[in-house]
Amino acid sequence: MASYFEARRSELSLFCYIANDLVIITLWLIPIINGQTELISVLIGPVLLLINDIYGSYNWSILKKKQKEKGIRE
Repeated sequence: MASYFEARRSELSLFCYIANDLVIITLWLIPIINGQTELISVLIGPVLLLINDIYGSYNWSILKKKQKEKGIRE
């Protein structure tokens, strides 16, 4: 779904990626909570992707505001 929205250049793509990252983080947290602490290093990747997607969403909204102020069409 995120790829579809991305192809359509929609802001919703970033929210789909954020939701995907949260699911992946949750799935990796389950075994870590159950005692497999050696998997903590695997969790770093999805956490970084989540941070990147949150920043992308924030930056998208700022650019959208600037374009709206200048009268540039979406």
